[in-house]
Amino acid sequence: MLEARLERAVSDTAEVVVGATRPIAEDFARRLGARAEWVPNGWDPDLAPEVRCAAAPAIAADGWATLVHTGTLSGPRGRDPRPLLRALGRVNAEPGRSRRVRLVLAGRTTVEDQALLAEAGLGESVRHLGLLERGAALALQREADALALLTGTYSSEATGKLFEYLAAGRPILALAERNEAQRIVIATGTGVSVSPHDEGQIAAALRAVADGALADSYAPHGLERFTYPGPASTVAGLVEEAIGLRRRSR
Repeated sequence: MLEARLERAVSDTAEVVVGATRPIAEDFARRLGARAEWVPNGWDPDLAPEVRCAAAPAIAADGWATLVHTGTLSGPRGRDPRPLLRALGRVNAEPGRSRRVRLVLAGRTTVEDQALLAEAGLGESVRHLGLLERGAALALQREADALALLTGTYSSEATGKLFEYLAAGRPILALAERNEAQRIVIATGTGVSVSPHDEGQIAAALRAVADGALADSYAPHGLERFTYPGPASTVAGLVEEAIGLRRRSR
């Protein structure tokens, strides 16, 4: 295939290959023998004024813990919100529960998502705010009791939303399994990761959101790697290394 030949040609002539996720870098090293390094995407602190100046919709309500999700629910590579919606209905229906979980959605709703939400019939357990300005969406994340991250089956999946969530300072409930998003959430102590297909695991995590256990376990560390100028500084170091390798090869 032409793509494979081009990939090999670039890899063979490059002093250093950079992958935006660890699985990408590991694939280049294993399959092509490249000198490959992982440099993640990250959060730009220059966006902080945009967040401070934005007004987030009021979402706090007595008797409810808020689980915020920004963006579309459904997506590629098997991203499926139905187990989350079923687990949410199950937990909120438990007798004697003093605090329930409200899923707060902000973003464009696809026709598929509209159908799934209607089918779930969760009533006041779901609140949809519609499409927000970016600053308002980022401010909303900071008002949440927890943040919902839904992922698919792609091992390298770690979308830009994850880095927004890391910067929000709120615990993350990641529906992620054997992918980069799961690894980052666990490695940084920023939340919990459960199987996106296991209603029992999701329900247990939702109970932790409701009773505050997830917030109590929030212990972020190592976030400088995902905050600018950290990624840029890493790339600058790799550029210098590549220049040195090229000079020595002449």
